[in-house]
Amino acid sequence: MRRYQTDLKLQRLSRVAPFDSLGPADLRDVASAADDLELHAGEILCEQGRRGIEAFVVVEGELDVSVDGEHLSVIGPGEWAGEMSLLDGGGRSATVTAATDAWVAVFVKPALTRLLSDHPHLSRHLMRTLTVRLRSATVS
Repeated sequence: MRRYQTDLKLQRLSRVAPFDSLGPADLRDVASAADDLELHAGEILCEQGRRGIEAFVVVEGELDVSVDGEHLSVIGPGEWAGEMSLLDGGGRSATVTAATDAWVAVFVKPALTRLLSDHPHLSRHLMRTLTVRLRSATVS
């Protein structure tokens, strides 16, 4: 039973950026560093203002991002959530709710720090995510 779950996890991760370009050994590194979390539509993943101890990559489904109760965006496969709070230690900048049933990879800080160090392309992907968010927040 455990092997089936591991195989399913590897298969899901291999279909989504930033993990789709990784070889088998590197993909196993990611799978072992990430917990998987299934969400049902309407479930809250993280709440604005709360302390964040993990970051998430959407693997399947869509998540709704809202700030002060106002819809900001919908994120989908390959997109990060919760990374800013994890990186800077501040509170969550938004509330993230499952817009559909979803599956996310969950990374706690030590695991994410190791992955970013061992796999520089993941760092670049995360920086792109942060840059896009900064641009969209400052350009009207």
